[in-house]
Amino acid sequence: MKRTRTILVIVLAVIVVLVLAVHILGTHSGVTPAQISEALPGDKVIADPWISIDRAATLPVSAEVAWPWIQQLGKDRGGWYAPFWLEDVLHEHAASTTLQQFQHMNVGDVVPDWGGGSLKVLSLQQNQYVVYGSFHNGEATTTAQPYAFTWALVLENDTPTSTSFHLRLRLAKPNGRSAKLIPPSLPGLIDYATDVVMFDGLKERLR
Repeated sequence: MKRTRTILVIVLAVIVVLVLAVHILGTHSGVTPAQISEALPGDKVIADPWISIDRAATLPVSAEVAWPWIQQLGKDRGGWYAPFWLEDVLHEHAASTTLQQFQHMNVGDVVPDWGGGSLKVLSLQQNQYVVYGSFHNGEATTTAQPYAFTWALVLENDTPTSTSFHLRLRLAKPNGRSAKLIPPSLPGLIDYATDVVMFDGLKERLR
């Protein structure tokens, strides 16, 4: 009986640790408490999000050098960066240089996304930030909110040799009953995996 109780305690402890890890990675990584709490461009579009996710990585260049690489992100543009070894495995290669044809972004521009959707530029400031909102077939993806999500890509703490690349993804509350049963941190884990890959791929190119 005592051994059974011990095993149960260990199992429960493992479950608690896993739940906490999923929650933490699903909501933030690489950011300071100050970055999580700070207001970013685009926050007011979805004032009461289902989940707000913050990620950050330090880039080894100034914001001015990093900006062209960020501005050309997207399907049928510079792609979505990944480490070169992973791109070789997947046979999918993002741009390895900056592309002049994608260096003239304006508010209202639409950038193709995977899955038939698209990202509309809601606001931007050269060398500082761009905020996207999600659209599907040219229309907002939910009726309850202006956008299903907003995605802010912000360059902070700029110095000649480093810049913090801060991403904030804010998802609108889902309308469907089944979607509401999904813990918000689970979509956050997918976001974590994709952002970590993009950070590493971007750093490789900047080096």
